Amino acid sequence: MAQGSFDVLFDSSAYVALFALDDPLTDGAIGLFDLVKHKHLNPVTSSLIVDEGITLLSHPGGQDLARLFLFLAWAVAVNRVC
Repeated sequence: MAQGSFDVLFDSSAYVALFALDDPLTDGAIGLFDLVKHKHLNPVTSSLIVDEGITLLSHPGGQDLARLFLFLAWAVAVNRVC
């Protein structure tokens, strides 16, 4: 794979569905993340998407959930954030 290329872009709705377990899209998000892991796909996200995810998650889930998301988003995609 060429440097800078990726297979799948995760947007904030995927992250919110994964972290906010009462979201109606949670099952689909879990399936998507499992598929990416199983197929060894190269995910990417952007700093703006991470920022939006933090904002969306901090309202219903509080700052602890938003901090957890921030930590995991950067840990997983630290070299793949555009």
